[in-house]
Amino acid sequence: MTLRDLFAADDGGGWLQDVALLDRLTADRLAEDAERIRAEGWGWVEASPDLAYGHSVGLRRLCGESGSSPEEQASRAALLLEVDAIEAEHAAAEELLAAADQRLGEIEAMLEALDERPPIFNPEEIACAGAFVSLDASGRLRGERGYVRPEDESGAQEPGTREVGTEADGPDAQRPEPATGDDGTAVPGPVGADEAGAVISDRLLTDLMSVHALGLRDALARDPDAALLALLHALTLRTF
Repeated sequence: MTLRDLFAADDGGGWLQDVALLDRLTADRLAEDAERIRAEGWGWVEASPDLAYGHSVGLRRLCGESGSSPEEQASRAALLLEVDAIEAEHAAAEELLAAADQRLGEIEAMLEALDERPPIFNPEEIACAGAFVSLDASGRLRGERGYVRPEDESGAQEPGTREVGTEADGPDAQRPEPATGDDGTAVPGPVGADEAGAVISDRLLTDLMSVHALGLRDALARDPDAALLALLHALTLRTF
């Protein structure tokens, strides 16, 4: 329910009384749409009302074919020609006639319906890829299909990496001694190596650093007070 000010000039203002209810209904609707897309065979589906900026950084995008049939493509071309004809006919007029304006609205709705058809992907590639479900600027559901994460890539390993749990990682495998300094203290190992000796590729490390940077930017953009404190901290360190 929307609560409005008694002295508001119009009915355009107001605020929601139960924001939690709206959030829950939105999450339920996103979950339903995510299940519908997951039923198409996608390996994973990530649903969120507002996806973070750069959420697809480091992901490979599948190349799908147009989901429209030849008849629908011909119909789309005919609708575009009709739009051009209506605009040319009323180019000299200051305002469109009601009938012409109504027809343009109908054509726009039909074009949107045709453009929203999801592309067709190879069934063999769908199982190792996923999709994002979110809301667009107008509040409508939007599904982005055909993204492959680095960990979903089949078979091939990145150069300079190896699988953890192979014979070389057995209990009897020899581990390199940790490096020590002149005072006998341990020196940290190279970036990307953990205590078990497993390493990650440079590409994955770069992707993780990009996601980390984007996450910090998003967090600061959502919290002006934290952004001000971070700026003040940097200026204080530089001054003192």
